[in-house]
This record gives sequence, C-alpha cells and structure tokens, in this order.
Amino acid sequence: MTSENFPAGTVLNSVETQLQQLIQREEGAYRGEKLELTDSLWSHSIRVAAMAEKIGIREGVDRTASRLAGLFHDAGKFESGSYHSGKTKEEDGSVKILYEITRGTGIRPELIDQVAEAILQIYHDDSELSLLARVLFDADNLDKLGLPGVSNFLIKAGLRGRGLNRNLIHRISVELTYARYAPQTMMTKTGRKVAEEKAPDTIEFFRRLLNSLRNDGLFNFRVNEVYHQGMKLDIVEPIFCECGGPIKRQIWDAPDLKCQKIHVLHRCDKCGSDHELQFCRPLLSS
Repeated sequence: MTSENFPAGTVLNSVETQLQQLIQREEGAYRGEKLELTDSLWSHSIRVAAMAEKIGIREGVDRTASRLAGLFHDAGKFESGSYHSGKTKEEDGSVKILYEITRGTGIRPELIDQVAEAILQIYHDDSELSLLARVLFDADNLDKLGLPGVSNFLIKAGLRGRGLNRNLIHRISVELTYARYAPQTMMTKTGRKVAEEKAPDTIEFFRRLLNSLRNDGLFNFRVNEVYHQGMKLDIVEPIFCECGGPIKRQIWDAPDLKCQKIHVLHRCDKCGSDHELQFCRPLLSS
C-alpha cells in the first residue's frame, strides 16, 4: 500500500479510518440509520480504491495517488448528512474533505493536489484529463460491471425498497447497454482489458435471470436490440401489457445536467399505462 512518495503505511491507514468514519456518519445521517448499518458508500469507495490501484500500477501512476483518488472521489456525496443540496458541488465537497483529512499527515502536498485535480476533472467534460483522472474514471465505472456490479445493482435496489418487480426489470436495459459498450467507454488500456473480461458476466447473468423469470411465469420480458442515434441499445421490455394490450416504444434524447440522457417510454394502447426509463448515454472514449 506504500509508495516511494509516501511516508508510512500507518499514515494511510489513519487517513482511511478517518474517512471511513466520516462517510459512514454522514451517510447514516442522510439515511437516518445507525452508523454500523451504513457502509454502502464506504464499500464502494474501498472497491474503487482497490481497482484504481490495480489500474494505476499497470499504467505507471503513483500507487498512493491512485488509492487516495478512489477513496475520496465520493467523499462529498452526503456532506453534512444531505444529498445534492446547497450550492457546493459534490466533487468540490470531496476535494475539501481530502485536504482536511490529509493535512499534516506528511503526504506530499503536490501528490494531494494531483488527486484533487483528478477528482474535479472527471466531472467536467471540457477538461483535459490527467492520467490519474482517467485511472479514477475507469475504476469508478468498472465497479458497476461484472458479477460484483450485478450484486451491487440488486443490493442498491433492496436498500431503496425495491423488490424484483417490473420497474427493476426495466432498469436492466441500462445495465445491459452499459455492459455492451463498457470497453469502449474506458479511458486506459488496462481499464479496457478489465472491462472486456467483466462485461460478458453482466450480460450472461441478466439474460439468464430474464429467461428464468419468463420460464417461471413471473415476468414475460425480452431483450430487444434497438438502434438509436448511431448506438445499439439493449432494451428490456414486456411482450405485452398486464392488461393484455400491445405496448408501443418511443425513444428520444434530451440534455441533462451532467450528460445526454436517453429516454425510453413504453405505453399500452389498450389501458394507457406507461413506463419511462432515463439513463445517461454511454460516452465512448476516443
């Protein structure tokens, strides 16, 4: 865990402990839960840090910088027990916490500046990403891929009070489409290789799940490959409405705060029921 630019492993351990306590406390305050039961964001941060280390080592990036970027990239998500409230951007809050916790630890200031820059860069489309920012971007996105990514998708749904229902099945469209394009969205050679290894697991799991649900007579959904604006989307949709009527699909793009969003609307002509799904258009790296 140490590097030649880092004073001692115990210092990094201390930084991680402080950050863990802060993240768990603030997420707990937001969710109104007990501290020991609230580690969703911290678990994500640890996984991203480990993946960032793995990618960083292979890409020639300082190991400590890679790990710190992964640990702190979401540190401001639940700042002061709130979520996306006030004027402070989430990434600005993460950088503020980074400086507060690492101040006086002996970690080189220029290294901390590099980590701060990387965290800020990946959320700004107009910035030229540093290699560390590209490592962080890939690590964060790879956490959503493969069997661990599938597990977290289902765990998050459970934490939000969602069961294995029609709304959740519709959202599998997002997971399948992202898995299809995952290697092309990565910004490092190592990230692309890892994505190529993980993506088939995501696709196979969800397709087998849909087949199982259909065979059990629970949900009669299928995957349709739909071309939209130069991109192939894997749209999970019911064969017919629960009322027995036919379902029509409509797809369009619309700009959003952080991305270009794809909107997918399914509407039954017979009963008028509808379901709309929105997700960010996969951004293919050049």
